[in-house]
Amino acid sequence: MKLAVLGDPLAYTRSPELHRAGLDALGLGGESRAIRTPASELGERLHELAAAGYRGVNLTHPLKQAVLDHLGRASEPARRALSVNTVGFDSGLTWGDTTDGAGFVDLLRARGREPRAQRVVLLGAGGAARSLALALAAGSGRSVPTHSSARCSTA
Repeated sequence: MKLAVLGDPLAYTRSPELHRAGLDALGLGGESRAIRTPASELGERLHELAAAGYRGVNLTHPLKQAVLDHLGRASEPARRALSVNTVGFDSGLTWGDTTDGAGFVDLLRARGREPRAQRVVLLGAGGAARSLALALAAGSGRSVPTHSSARCSTA
């Protein structure tokens, strides 16, 4: 299985080693690599990777919102958050989803913390923060304040 993480910059990403560890744990063969991809090259890069037999990619800054224009299908959470961190290639279809919010809520629950019982303030307002805010608000019915040095918003 061929996987990758796309973004720019990628100096601090650990995604390829995490992908390989996951593949190994599942007994699947495969490879993963980091591919520097500016937003202006995203559409072409996705096409190249799909044609080269990649199964999917993870996205990081600055691609999480820009990718929405290049997908055949996006999940409801991804559309609402305007953020995609997971892209798959399946039978000619390029699809996107966000796992940031659900993953965070699952982690809280695995550690014995029910999100509905927590007060949360998110520092940041990027794609991951929007996904977390929507997932947390969906579980509690409350707004989740966020703060960013660039702007302040409420999901």
